[in-house]
Amino acid sequence: MLDERNLSIHKKKQTILDERNLSKSQDKKPEDPLAAKLHAALEAGRRSEQIYRDKFVRKWAIVFVDVSETSKGLWLIDEETPVLVLREYQHVIRPVLQRHNSTYISNSEGPQVVACFEHPEEAAEATLEIQHLLMAWEPPHQDAKHLIPSIGIHLGDVVYDRGELQQSNACNLAKRVQTEAKPGQIFLSKPIYNALCKNERYPIKFARTAQVKNIPVPQDLYLFNWADMDIDVEHEVQSGGTVEGYRERHAIFYIDVSESSKKFWTLGDRMGNELIKDYRNIVEPVLQKHGATYLESGEGDQVMACFPGKQPHRAIDAAIEIQALLFRRNSLLEAKKHVRAAIGVHIGDVVRQRKEIVQTVDLGIGKGVQGTAQADEIFISKALYEIFEEENRYDMRFVDTFKLKGVEEPQDVYKVVWHHTERQLRENADQRKIEQGLMRLTKMQRNTK
Repeated sequence: MLDERNLSIHKKKQTILDERNLSKSQDKKPEDPLAAKLHAALEAGRRSEQIYRDKFVRKWAIVFVDVSETSKGLWLIDEETPVLVLREYQHVIRPVLQRHNSTYISNSEGPQVVACFEHPEEAAEATLEIQHLLMAWEPPHQDAKHLIPSIGIHLGDVVYDRGELQQSNACNLAKRVQTEAKPGQIFLSKPIYNALCKNERYPIKFARTAQVKNIPVPQDLYLFNWADMDIDVEHEVQSGGTVEGYRERHAIFYIDVSESSKKFWTLGDRMGNELIKDYRNIVEPVLQKHGATYLESGEGDQVMACFPGKQPHRAIDAAIEIQALLFRRNSLLEAKKHVRAAIGVHIGDVVRQRKEIVQTVDLGIGKGVQGTAQADEIFISKALYEIFEEENRYDMRFVDTFKLKGVEEPQDVYKVVWHHTERQLRENADQRKIEQGLMRLTKMQRNTK
């Protein structure tokens, strides 16, 4: 007879079907059918993960070089000067990255360049030479100041697919390390520090422990004292030239996934990239359907598009459809798989050179407007608001006046209320305020009698 004591002994003798026990006997297939199925599923998952890592994952040193802070003054001169100066800046640093055997260099023509290296020492030597070169570099405009970059380096697993660097935890962290550095500084993450610290050539010291944006774990940061080192640099001949191409008025559309770095940190690179692909499969066809004349998917999850300036409503219609599709998608999935985006739209001049869009003040305003929006929101500039104000085409309301990065004058920003629920809630709130006011008025009249 099984009493309570015997039952407890019997329970202890039973095999627990979890990954820990199954992993102890991977070579021996379990006899129990349920255990066999679980074993097969776990093995399939391991094989799939290994195939994915072998095909797409590389352990590289990631370098972010950014002159955004020291290029702000360029936009106060005119629109052509910053394009020329940033082009020459790119012409200076790209050959340096190539000489030091970079395995990847981003295609962007703006103030930021991203590069990857197989060996940490190659990344270190490239950043040293870049800082020395730019300190002595004379920009192609007498009123332009030296562009001094802030540089961040991290060592980690990146996702490299068909010649493109995909978003990953390593790339997100490398960017955060760079943003912690001031112009003229090179900051290192702890993994890259560990890879370089035994090399006596490199003077490195601990800087601080920082809680960086969207990374839940505090990060130890190290300062690379590059100014104390003497190196040989190769000066490139300046290309010169002018800003060629055509200038035309467009509605400028930017969309970005909100807090994507947190999602990658929680889910991992593989699942994070699956969500980003899902997001792009929604966004890009909608933009094309609504007649985008230019479409660019940047690094990470940002997408930029241009629409004909004579039909700016196309950009807003696309934004509303995208938000509705994302909302519908998210309602069918668990919270950790939700993808929520912030959209910003502006109207202004766009300069296209060959097949690329070059940076202008209006592009900066468009990006800045998007940067003020939160998840599920569509923000527009005052210039766009004034176009639609008399048409009564959209439900719009004033948000605030913001100082946008790289833009001299503060900008008024407006919100497009795209979801009927939000509009209804606001109408209900207004109705409640009216009713409460009438009740107070009635009560006051009764008290005066």
